[in-house]
Amino acid sequence: MHGCKIRLSSLVKTLSLFSGLSLATAAIAGGDMTYGVATRAQTMGGAFTAVADDPSAVFYNPAGITQIDGEELQANSFLIIPKSSYTNSTNNSESTNYQIAPGGSAFFTEQLSPRAYFGIGFSAPAARTTDYSSSPGLFGYPADSFIIDTQLTPVLAFKVTDKLSIGGGPTLNYNYINADGLGLRQKGDDVSFSGVLSALYKITKTWKLGVTYHLADSVNASGTGKGNLLGMLPIDDTVHIQYKNPAFLNIGTSWQATPKLLLSIGGEIEYWSQAPNIKFTYANPAFDNTTNFNPSNSFDLHSGLEYKFKENQAFRLGYQYYQMAYDKDAILPTVLDFNTNVYEIGYSYYHKKWRFDAGYEYARGNDVTSTSTQFNPFVGKYKLYSNT
Repeated sequence: MHGCKIRLSSLVKTLSLFSGLSLATAAIAGGDMTYGVATRAQTMGGAFTAVADDPSAVFYNPAGITQIDGEELQANSFLIIPKSSYTNSTNNSESTNYQIAPGGSAFFTEQLSPRAYFGIGFSAPAARTTDYSSSPGLFGYPADSFIIDTQLTPVLAFKVTDKLSIGGGPTLNYNYINADGLGLRQKGDDVSFSGVLSALYKITKTWKLGVTYHLADSVNASGTGKGNLLGMLPIDDTVHIQYKNPAFLNIGTSWQATPKLLLSIGGEIEYWSQAPNIKFTYANPAFDNTTNFNPSNSFDLHSGLEYKFKENQAFRLGYQYYQMAYDKDAILPTVLDFNTNVYEIGYSYYHKKWRFDAGYEYARGNDVTSTSTQFNPFVGKYKLYSNT
C-alpha cells in the first residue's frame, strides 16, 4: 500500500507540475504576452534595435541613447485582451480563457557629456495571465495562472566614434508566479540579476546596424504550495522554484529611405536551450521534482515602417513573427506557446517638446493540437488570439 501511495503521489505531482508552474519557463515564449514594451517601438513590429532613437532604447538598444540630446522621459501603458481556448480531444469539452491584463513601462535618458549618456527604464517584458474558471476538460478543476517579470535597468552608453556607440548595464528582475492547476495552488516570487549589452553602428547618415544581447536570468523563487490535489492529496508546504529565462540576441538594420519614410527589420534568437527544466524543492522532500522540457532555440522576425505624413504627425505599420520554442505535445491549457503572427498599426502626434503615441496590435497563434499522453492529460486542440 505504501509503495502504491508513493507512485500515485509521484504521478499526481507530475500532473500538477505540468498544469501549474511548469508554465514558468514559457512565460515569454508565446501566447498571452507582451510583444514589446513601448508604443512607438512596438507598433513598428519591435524592429527597433537599429532605430533606438527615443528613451525606449534603454530596453531595445542602450547604445541608441547616444542619439538623444539633453533629457527625455517616456511613459507607456497598454491593455492585453487575449482569448484562448482548449478543446479536450477525449470528450470534446471546451474551456475558454478571456483574462484582461494591463501593462506599462517608463524610460528616462540624460546626456552626461558630449560622449557619455545615462538611461534608466522600468518595464515588464514578460507577462502572462490565464483563467479557465469553467474547465470541464481539466478534470473539472479550474486552472489559472499569473506570471510577470518586471525589470529595472540602469544603463550607460558612450560614443566611441561618430559612427560607433556602445551601451549596457545591469538588470534587476522581479519575478512573480501564481498558478492553480488540478486543485494545487503554487506561488512564489524572487529578485534576480541579469544585464544587457549593445552596439549601434552608423554605416551612412541614413543606414544603421544595431545589436543587443539580453543575458539569461536565473530565477529561484520562494513561496508556497497549497491545495488538495485532484481531491486526493492534501499539500501545505513551502516550495522553491528554480528555472532560467533564456538569453536573447537581437540584430537589426534601419534605413531612412526618405526624410519622411523610415524602414526597419530585425531578427531575434531566443536561447531556450539554456532553460531546459524547472526544479521544485519542497520542505517535504517527498514532493521534490525536476520537470524537463528541453525546448529548442527559437527565431523571431520583426519588421516595421514609420511615415511622417505631416511635420507633426506620423503613422506606423509593423509585423512580427514568433516561433514556438516547445514541441506541440508539451502544450497545456496554461502553457500557451504558439507560432504567432502579430500585426500592428500606430500613430504619433508631435506638439512642441511632446510626442503622443497610440497603437493597436492583433496577435494570432497558429492552432495547435497536442497528442502526447505521457504525464499530460490535456490532449486536444488549442487556439489563441489577442488584442492590445
